[in-house]
Amino acid sequence: MLTINLEDHEVNFLLDFVRKGHKSAREITRARVLLLSNQHKTGTEIAKTLGISRNTTFNIRKRYVEEGLPSSLLTNHDLVNL
Repeated sequence: MLTINLEDHEVNFLLDFVRKGHKSAREITRARVLLLSNQHKTGTEIAKTLGISRNTTFNIRKRYVEEGLPSSLLTNHDLVNL
């Protein structure tokens, strides 16, 4: 299991990210996965809460751990076009 411990500025960024602006549903879901992970929710709990698969929660958390916050919010397509 991947443990996510977000910094305070990352939590604030994600809360603003979810609340403000025009984002895709996928980006908002990714942000919510990270916020719930920071609250020590399991992948199963997050998946059930957000209506997504456990694999999706794992992949988002893994990308955060390996690549950081910006990459964890973007799709592979978005990363290629940067």
